[in-house]
Amino acid sequence: MRQELQTLLQAMQSERNSILKKQESFGEQLRSLRETRQKMARHCVNELLPDLQAETIKALRREVPNFSIPTKSGFFSKLVSFFGGASADKIDPRVPLDLLRIHLGSYLDNSEEKPETRAKVEELDRAIHDLQTNLIKSNTERLDEISERIKALEKLQAVDQKKLNPETRDRIEEALKSQAYRFRSGFGKKQPDQRQKLVAPPYPTRPQISSDSGPSLLEMWLWYQLLMPHSEVSREIQQFEQFEPGGGLSGGAGASGEFPEKTQVSSDGSSDSSGALLAGVVAASAINERVGIEQHDDLGAKSFS
Repeated sequence: MRQELQTLLQAMQSERNSILKKQESFGEQLRSLRETRQKMARHCVNELLPDLQAETIKALRREVPNFSIPTKSGFFSKLVSFFGGASADKIDPRVPLDLLRIHLGSYLDNSEEKPETRAKVEELDRAIHDLQTNLIKSNTERLDEISERIKALEKLQAVDQKKLNPETRDRIEEALKSQAYRFRSGFGKKQPDQRQKLVAPPYPTRPQISSDSGPSLLEMWLWYQLLMPHSEVSREIQQFEQFEPGGGLSGGAGASGEFPEKTQVSSDGSSDSSGALLAGVVAASAINERVGIEQHDDLGAKSFS
């Protein structure tokens, strides 16, 4: 069983490394889109307010009618406005152009008004939103799932499999062999599934294993048993963890309060300890921090100003 277990571990560690590289690539795309979006937003503001000429202010009022423009009115302007005529207010000379642009940008950040010049900015908003809510999100979920499965396999690897119930050991070995083949063939590299099931999937019968759906049934059984803490296999593994040195939270370094040294991940992603999982999680955290991955609730806004 150890050979099948190691084969699957190496395949999953290699997949995790691939996901981390993809996450970094998505991060670069996101940074580039945000920078472009910010430049486009500033261009939009400058196009709406290139100067403080009277014609510019009139055009701005047509494009963004609810934006408040500080003006300095004379008696004649107030009189014309009182009788329903067009206001002849002039821009307050104390307001510099750059400051007014900042106010306009802040207004556009928080307003539902959409001048025509904002169309390209909104197009970038949609691209950023799609990247964050689809590609980055699904990639992160896949990374989390792979990391959980690697951790479960390493826990199984730390246990003396000879002490497991013979029937349980044979079932795990058959499921591992099937899953390792599926993973190498690409069938296991799918989107995260809903594994939080209320009822444990039964171990398939021999005819079911030999059928076309056999590998999928074995996969469902294996990961439920390894990932669900109250499953039959998980309880059996936990029982041996309590007595074996270094076998989990109840023994070895975990019990003494000491932490094992990090191990190096080889070029194929394999490792002989849980240090590889820790390295992968730390790497993912660092990438997410550099990328600035967060919920895109403002579609990359706050950059007009």
